[in-house]
Amino acid sequence: MQAAEQFFAQQGISEVKLTNHTGFLVDSFHEFEAQADLVILGKRGENAEFASGHLGANVERVLRSSNKPSFVTSHNYQPINRILLANDGGKSCQKALEFLVTSPVFKGLELHLLTVAKKPGDEAAQVLLANCSTPISSRWFYANL
Repeated sequence: MQAAEQFFAQQGISEVKLTNHTGFLVDSFHEFEAQADLVILGKRGENAEFASGHLGANVERVLRSSNKPSFVTSHNYQPINRILLANDGGKSCQKALEFLVTSPVFKGLELHLLTVAKKPGDEAAQVLLANCSTPISSRWFYANL
C-alpha cells in the first residue's frame, strides 16, 4: 500500500483513497464498485505462477459479476496509445463504445474497431462498422474502421 501511495504521489495524483480489506476480493468488491466508473484489475494474483495463459480465478469472478467497464492489466504495463474494441453489434459493445467516446480519459487515443465477417465485403459487417463511425467521428478519436 505504501508503494502504491508513493507511486501516485510521484505521478502528481493526490486524490487517492487506499483501502485494505481482509477477506476475499469478490466478497467486498461490489461495495467499492458502486463508487467507480471503471474497474482496473491485474490479470493474476501475485502468487499465481501457474496457468499463465489463464485469468486468475478472482478476476474472472469479478468480471462476470461486475456491471462496470473493466480493464485487465498484464504484469508488464505499458502506456495506452491505442484501443481495440471487438464489436459484435450487441448491447454490451454499444455500451462500451458509448463509454469510450464520452469519457475524457480516452481523449486523443486511436480507436480500432474489429468485427469478424464470414467473407470479405460482408454487408452486415460493413453496416455494423458504419453504424459505429457516427458516434466516433463526432468525438475526439483517431478512428481506424
